[in-house]
Amino acid sequence: MDPNLKPSEPVHVLKNYFVQSLCFDNENNAWIGTLNQGLLKFDNEVFHFNSNNSILPDSFSALTMDVDKSGTVWIGSEIGLIQYSNKNFEIFNKSNSPIQHNISALAIDNNNSIWLTNGNVYEGGVLIYDNNNWTYFTPDNSELPSTIIYDIAVDEENTIWFTSSGSVANYNNGKWFCYTTDNSGVDMDWVDHIAIVNHMTVWFSCNYVYGFPGGDYPTSLKLENEKWNRMEPPIYNNKKYFPTDIFCDSQNRIWLAQGPQLCFYAAGKWNYCCELPSSIFDIKENKSGQIWVGTGDGIYSINMP
Repeated sequence: MDPNLKPSEPVHVLKNYFVQSLCFDNENNAWIGTLNQGLLKFDNEVFHFNSNNSILPDSFSALTMDVDKSGTVWIGSEIGLIQYSNKNFEIFNKSNSPIQHNISALAIDNNNSIWLTNGNVYEGGVLIYDNNNWTYFTPDNSELPSTIIYDIAVDEENTIWFTSSGSVANYNNGKWFCYTTDNSGVDMDWVDHIAIVNHMTVWFSCNYVYGFPGGDYPTSLKLENEKWNRMEPPIYNNKKYFPTDIFCDSQNRIWLAQGPQLCFYAAGKWNYCCELPSSIFDIKENKSGQIWVGTGDGIYSINMP
């Protein structure tokens, strides 16, 4: 490994929480979504929102989160879309919005609208909330390829990207385009998480189980200038895991989690970072440039040179 790219040893900054999602607000506070342990805010100390100090329940799962341009925190969860602004929470659910299903992914576009998954195998698709009105995209009223969308991301030209079983779709200014195995030349059956580098370069992790017999399935894919490539990382320590997240940091390094292993792609090659004691479920970068990874046992931080 290039010594100029060597990461620090991971530091266990938060223990005993099953972390599913992370984001950082304008003050660099970490917001942490857990599996059945509710919502946390962390700034060297943990603050646990619960029924005694907020309108949130003591125990629920927060699956995805992001911060908009005004500093409002948005959390997708099993209890609906949670908004935190001016020290107050608001929950959008079946009682006051079109939301009908758990929210597993969300993204905020350049106009500050919230795009969120909201479907199951029978109905739904993607909801958009512009802080006043709701819009619903489904396969029946649009070219959205599926009622079940795995991930959503937004690039700098305000193109919205989606993954679903067997396809990658994007939407910009009323126009849809869908990539499939047939028109891309790569196997898209397992596309899952999205990492945006720029409008012309987007990476995707492929979430599958290595144990499937007879399958030559990709680990990660890169779309660059309309050309698709498999971007297979080497097998580290003779251990194989399926990908659990992918992330692009502020230096355009691509971080790929494979179970508990973490590697990154920089300067044209893959580099090994570490293997943690528990599987990784989210990767983010704070405003100080630290990489934070949410795992089944809390959060680890990593410094890059």
